[in-house]
Amino acid sequence: MNIDFFISHSKEMKSVFVIPLMQSLSALGFNVWIDRNGIVTGQNIYSKIKEAVTNSTYCIAVINQEFLTRSWPLEELNLFHSKEKKDQTIIIPVYVDIDKNIVYEKIPWLEGRAFEKIDIKHFADNDRIEIICRIVGRYYKDRILELNPNKLEYSSLYKYSFPCKESLLTLLERREYFLYDFRIATIELCNITGVVNAVYSALTSKPNKYMSISNNLSNILRGFCFNPNYEPTYNIYISILYSLHVILEELKILLDS
Repeated sequence: MNIDFFISHSKEMKSVFVIPLMQSLSALGFNVWIDRNGIVTGQNIYSKIKEAVTNSTYCIAVINQEFLTRSWPLEELNLFHSKEKKDQTIIIPVYVDIDKNIVYEKIPWLEGRAFEKIDIKHFADNDRIEIICRIVGRYYKDRILELNPNKLEYSSLYKYSFPCKESLLTLLERREYFLYDFRIATIELCNITGVVNAVYSALTSKPNKYMSISNNLSNILRGFCFNPNYEPTYNIYISILYSLHVILEELKILLDS
């Protein structure tokens, strides 16, 4: 089984952060591994962890003070670090109520990496969406790098015939998704994403993971943006923008087939 995200953590973070994060990512359509679900009573812990690491693309390392004193989380991180040297698997560090310098004293090879930092006592919905969008943004950015960045444009869609073509191209041509107002721009991107998914679904019943995750993300962000208590950020905006780039390419691949 291909695992998108392996979440390495101490037991103190499980209920307050890790399980809600796993549920949010799983709801989007990702395959997420944590020890509670991946290991059952009687199984060999180390062999199951090694198997999961082998089959995982990313490691989300939720590092707090307790993480640095526990053997299993550190072993998981070391296994991913060894794998990372071979095939560039990405470790995504999340520092919880801990200074980065304390982390670097124990895990020096993490120094210089971009990381997320949260205050668990003041962790609110806005912060949760921000973390999720940073993770999803990285997922789609890596897919963009697999494609030819010079081809990430929509003008070639004019040569195809497909349902809702005029509606989709009109939305793309308006380019309101490049506004500095992240609320309006994000809503515009969510609307375009909805049209792309509708077109794709009209053309084929074959499931597409990128399409599904993008559609689920757009539904969540649309509701988020319509809530006046929340303030969309660049990270939220860029996650749906990256996903749109990818699903437009997925649509072109389907139209070419």
